[in-house]
Parts: sequence; C-alpha cells; structure tokens
Amino acid sequence: MLNFNLHRIFALRGIDSPTEFLTQNGFSPADADLLLGREHRTIQIGDVERLCVLLHCTPNELFEWHFDVFPAIAANHPLNDLNNHPTASNLARKIREIPIQKLAELEAKINELRITPIDN
Repeated sequence: MLNFNLHRIFALRGIDSPTEFLTQNGFSPADADLLLGREHRTIQIGDVERLCVLLHCTPNELFEWHFDVFPAIAANHPLNDLNNHPTASNLARKIREIPIQKLAELEAKINELRITPIDN
C-alpha cells in the first residue's frame, strides 16, 4: 500500500508543530488536518509540489510503500525505494552529546552537506 507520510519528514526536519508549520505556510487549518491524518488517501499534485518546496524534498520522500495486497515484487522494483527512508531521530540530543572540541568539525560537515551556500 502506498501511504502519504508527512510525520516522518516533519520529525526529520525538526518541525515540532506540523499543523502550525502548514498553516503558517499557506495551508488552511482544515487542509493541514487532512494532510496530517493517518488515513489520508488523496492529495492534489499542487500540494505535493508546495510541500516539496517547503520541506526541501522530493515527492518520493513524502510517500512510503508497504507490501500488503499485491503479490511479492522483485527486490529491484522501484517501489522498494519508498521503503528505504531514514528514520527520525533526536538530532538535538545527539548534538548535545558531542564533545565541544568536535562541534567545529560537525559544523564543517553540515556546511559541506547543505545544498545552498551559507552566509555566516
């Protein structure tokens, strides 16, 4: 089954109030509730695009696929790529556990991984 899962990407992005985030970015409160519902079944392609721009992601990162109804598919089937998303973790806690002398190294690595240049 193909599922739309915003909760995972909000957690990965460190967004603690998804409803507030969506409404502050142009979604109505009712639409935000619908998008965040666990049983959400339909979404407009324009909303997928808006979410991808806001969350700096691809449509594939908004969806998950889990085998349920269809017969088993080959291991190399593209739908399997929708099962391989990173899980959300508490990055703030992990950063607090890094020794102070290593924080500059962490910041350099983060800057290296970012897509857009950083203006200090």
